[in-house]
Amino acid sequence: MRLNLKLKKGFTLVEMLISILVFVIFLTATSGSYLSLARSIYNANQERKVYSAAQDIINLITLEVKKGVVDYDCYEAEAILKMRIDAGLVNDNAANLSERILFQSPSSVNSGVDMFCANNRLRGDRDLVIRSKDGNSRFIVIFEPQSDGVSGKIKIARQVKTEKLGEWKFGESFDRQNYAEVEVPDNIRIKDLKFKVSPGKNPFRYTDVVKFQFQPQVTVLLEMGASLTGRDDYSLPIQTTISSRVYNKLATL
Repeated sequence: MRLNLKLKKGFTLVEMLISILVFVIFLTATSGSYLSLARSIYNANQERKVYSAAQDIINLITLEVKKGVVDYDCYEAEAILKMRIDAGLVNDNAANLSERILFQSPSSVNSGVDMFCANNRLRGDRDLVIRSKDGNSRFIVIFEPQSDGVSGKIKIARQVKTEKLGEWKFGESFDRQNYAEVEVPDNIRIKDLKFKVSPGKNPFRYTDVVKFQFQPQVTVLLEMGASLTGRDDYSLPIQTTISSRVYNKLATL
């Protein structure tokens, strides 16, 4: 009997090295594509979060402006108080206006001037005060830039009017500092927030000399941002103008 034996050939060392080299090249190419895809997905999610957070803030402010009125009395409180003191309508023995406001002496409080607004000295384009249609409550938005110079915090509060003339108190739904911070997702920054109230003075106070009344409106300039992977930081500026839906609002002072 003759035995027919066949030897099975295997891979040589050179063939195995070539196979490993081809596999490494393939793995490097695919991993680079995967990492690029992962970065793109992460960056797209970050941009979506920025837009969503910005839209939520704009919607919050829009709702309050539409259903309320610009509280011109609050913006003009410090100037009105000074005018009344200079005219002798407020009898106060304090050395200067800042002390009158700081200590809120009884004569100043009884002057009918909004002492909260006079005391806090609103920063114009950084603060917004909207009063409700019935005039008994108001919504306050403030923007506080942080020390890093590239981000800030938006804080809101609600106040209700008391029976005492010119006095307001905070609602009980907020913390001890009276303001609640607007929360945004992690790694999302509020870079800037400004308000432009137009017209600059109460258009309903001087009805006898102003024939054409301007309906108050608020222009909101909001800028949000986020850090991206493999790209420059993302920045989303948004500007919108909102008109109050409350008409024929008479001056309260």
